[in-house]
Formats: sequence, C-alpha cells, structure tokens
Amino acid sequence: MQQWSYKMSSKEELESNRLYPPAPAIARKISEDIPICGYKIPKRAHVIVSSFLVHRDEDVFPDPKRFDPERFLPENSTHIPECAYIPFLTGPRDCIGRVFAEMEVKVLACHILRNFSLHSLDSRDQVLPLAKLSLQSSQPTRIKFRCRQQ
Repeated sequence: MQQWSYKMSSKEELESNRLYPPAPAIARKISEDIPICGYKIPKRAHVIVSSFLVHRDEDVFPDPKRFDPERFLPENSTHIPECAYIPFLTGPRDCIGRVFAEMEVKVLACHILRNFSLHSLDSRDQVLPLAKLSLQSSQPTRIKFRCRQQ
C-alpha cells in the first residue's frame, strides 16, 4: 500500500473508500505491451480497471464485503499490495481533487456528527452501489437524524 498517500486518513475512512471507492472504474491507454496472467495486453490498447472489483479481491481482502477498518492498521496494511487499494487512482495520474475531497468530507462529517446521531432506515443490502462517473447509491439514502443533547 502506498503509505505516503493515505497516512493522514483514518482506518475507517480507508475502509469506507475500499468498499465504496469514489472512482469505481479507471480507463487508461496502454503505452507499452504488458503481460498479465499469461496474456499480452498490446501497446495502445484501451483498458478499464474496476477499483470497485479490485477492492473485493478475496486474496487481498478476506471477507471483502464486510466493513473491517482493522485491515488498515499498520501491522495489517503491510500485507496489501501496492495497487490493490486504489480509491482515487494511483501513480502520476491520481486524482488531483483527492485531498480537497477528503478534507471536505471530514469537515462535513464532523459538523453533522457533533450535532446529530445518525441511524440508517435501510440495510446495506437494500441500497446497492451504482457505478456512474462516481460511485452513487441506487436509491435515495434514508437516514434518521437525532439531535444530540448539548
């Protein structure tokens, strides 16, 4: 795992982005022939990599559908291969808005959680992810907000 990229994120944030990556698929044009699993991907071929599916590889993430932030503890994250976790892409063309998006989410989440307790009205199995340009829920997310006692 690229520790330099994600060292400021909490293990819960990393696991949330693993289950529901903001960019569910990545398209690239190959610049040189690449052998993958005994197949040759030719130069100039267009490929699409699904980070949504990469993050569900059982060899890397056992029980991949379960929310388990402990996967990203320092002693566990050393077992995650470099490109097995790519919620905001990786390499020289990673997402330039990643840091801003992460800070924006943290500020908003802190403000909401400081003032409210949240309870989902639907189970996770009922609200399926929908891959568009970014990952979205297939239906409106229904949440009950309760004011916290001040």
